[in-house]
Amino acid sequence: MIKLETDRSKIQLRSIKSLSKYLDYLADPGHKDHEGMTLLAGRNYGCADDSPKSFVDGVKKSRADYIAGRNGLDGKRIRDQWRELIFNAGKGVYHTQEERDLIEKKIIAEFAPTAVARAVWHIAPDGHDDLHILIAATCKSKDGGKQEVTMRRTKVHLHKRFRKIDREIANYLNDRPNPKRIRKIKSAAQVGREKSLARTVKNAKPKPLSFEQQIASKSPKKEVTAEELPKILAKLGVKILLATDKSITVQFPRFRRKGAHRVRREGKYPLRELFLMIMEAQMNIALAKQKVQEVAGPFKS
Repeated sequence: MIKLETDRSKIQLRSIKSLSKYLDYLADPGHKDHEGMTLLAGRNYGCADDSPKSFVDGVKKSRADYIAGRNGLDGKRIRDQWRELIFNAGKGVYHTQEERDLIEKKIIAEFAPTAVARAVWHIAPDGHDDLHILIAATCKSKDGGKQEVTMRRTKVHLHKRFRKIDREIANYLNDRPNPKRIRKIKSAAQVGREKSLARTVKNAKPKPLSFEQQIASKSPKKEVTAEELPKILAKLGVKILLATDKSITVQFPRFRRKGAHRVRREGKYPLRELFLMIMEAQMNIALAKQKVQEVAGPFKS
């Protein structure tokens, strides 16, 4: 699972002193939180060397460049100086060094390709490894121009991107033989679905189908294409607000409360990921039907 650490106060995220203190904590093998763990040396990206000081200097420079680039421009300036991503795939994974390197670089390439970053692995004896990735809150734009906010939440739909990379990492680990790895690695989305199903069974109350499940239920066998998608959405009462080559913005028939008003729910989906989720939902429908037929088989006359 990949997540953006959100428990820290704004004061901490705006403080270089808090960052330095946290870096000391991550490297302290004697801390009670790290009992029995192996703490690997940190690795920096976009810095002069791999020392914690070099990373802190990089964060300071990113902040200075950002302020200089905003000089004379309207709008609010972000005050955060750093952020943290945390990745772990649960117990019993026992990553190899090759796997750790690939996972680390894949996450940074996806979420902070031009940012100053520092990666630190904590290895637990039960195969439950934590990857801490500290990132400067501002970075160079991909075209090398002015500084911009790293991982702007409302612009890049972080949750969907986290889920996509998380699924890719789970598939990568499951495709690699490892004698210590005795269980299948599950993505955070898969674990969430299983927990949701368990709650549904316990409460004896069916949960509404997800967006991709609704689409798949209208076309359980035939592949859903870009040409057919608008027709299926129309059947579901979903209105297309904006469609591009890469994404689609839709309005759902159900409402949500916004202050004293009721407004229709909206959502924006990257097309590539949406079609992948639809295909996965179709496969789940097919597997469910197969299991029903297997159970019902002996009772058929």
